[in-house]
Amino acid sequence: MPTIRYEAPRSVADAVRLMQADPAARVLAGGTDLLIQFRAGLRQPSAFVDVKHIPELIAIVERGDSVTIGASVAAATISEHSGLNRLWPGLVESAHLIGSTQIQGRASLGGTLCNASPAADSTCALIVNRAQCVIAGPSGERLLPVEEFCTAPGRTVLQRGENLVSLELPRPSARTWEALRGRAGAWRPELRAPPRKQHSSMREAKSLLFPLARRAHA
Repeated sequence: MPTIRYEAPRSVADAVRLMQADPAARVLAGGTDLLIQFRAGLRQPSAFVDVKHIPELIAIVERGDSVTIGASVAAATISEHSGLNRLWPGLVESAHLIGSTQIQGRASLGGTLCNASPAADSTCALIVNRAQCVIAGPSGERLLPVEEFCTAPGRTVLQRGENLVSLELPRPSARTWEALRGRAGAWRPELRAPPRKQHSSMREAKSLLFPLARRAHA
């Protein structure tokens, strides 16, 4: 059986160096997807790079006009954060939809985004809230809208050595509201639409439908 290393970098720069030196290494944010894929033989990493010891990846920082959520902040932490509950309730609810209570103690919005599953519960909420990805790599740091991050199922824009550090969300304007709609008894398929209003007219609106599957009929 091949030896798999465990790495626990303490800084973003260390994580970038590890991922740059070993393209077969995989970032371990929460592990709720990666470890299942590993046990199923779908992924065979040479190393697990545990990024939950990096301060920037496990912090929630509120500013006057935005909030920054570390890529490895657990969904349970997001659900309990008073500032996020007040200003971004739709995002908080999407985090609450990720798996069970036990899973939410490990799973993160960043890890879910990097898994690039079409069935991700939180990606739509990030998009409608105009979230930006903060990506660090060998060439420095770059910003990218969340809607441009996933390129196909299981694929993202991340290049060799790059890591998703955090997600930045602009503060909603005073007249922003969210409409959360779902079918009776099944809240997973939801429409999230936070329009921005100016005076009596609507300036901007975004709406996305959560992943839906065609119902099978006997």
